[in-house]
Amino acid sequence: MSKKVNIIVTQPPYGKEDAFGAVPMAASQVAAGNEASLIFASGGVHSIVKGQKTGYGDLAVWLKDVPSVEAEIIKNIEIVSFFGQPGILMTEIIPDETLDVRGECCPYPLILTKKKVEQLKSGQILHVIADDPVAPQNIDSWAKKSGNKLLAVKQDGKIFNIFVQRT
Repeated sequence: MSKKVNIIVTQPPYGKEDAFGAVPMAASQVAAGNEASLIFASGGVHSIVKGQKTGYGDLAVWLKDVPSVEAEIIKNIEIVSFFGQPGILMTEIIPDETLDVRGECCPYPLILTKKKVEQLKSGQILHVIADDPVAPQNIDSWAKKSGNKLLAVKQDGKIFNIFVQRT
C-alpha cells in the first residue's frame, strides 16, 4: 500500500545537513513505492540556495567530493515535488513595492527593509533585491520576531530576491 510522505524542512539548527538529508530521505521513500513531497519553508529555503554544501565535515577527511544540496535536488527532481513555501509559487507572488539594497552590507539591508515594510499596509508584499549573502537569513529572523511573513527567497547568481509580506 502506497503512502504519502511529506518532508518539511524549516530552520536547520546546525547547518545544511538537515536540508541535505531530506533529499535522499524523500528519494528513498519514492524508491519504497511511496509518494514523497519535499517542502522547504521559512529558514529551510536558505538551505537550498545554489552552491550550498552539506556540513558533513572537511572534504580532505572524507577523501571524496561532498555534493551540494542543489546537485541532490537536480538528481531527484523527477521523483520529488519541491516548494519554496507550501502553496506559494514564485510566479504567483506579485509585490506591491520593490526595494533595491544591492551594494549595502549588513545591517543596512535589514534596516532599510524594516523601514520599508513599516510603510506598507497589512497584506502588502515587498520585493527586496540584495547581494549581501546574510540578508535573507537576517530578514527571515526579523520577520519571525516582528510577526511579518517571509514568503520566498530566490537566488539568481549573487543576487537574492526576497519577498516579505506585512501582516
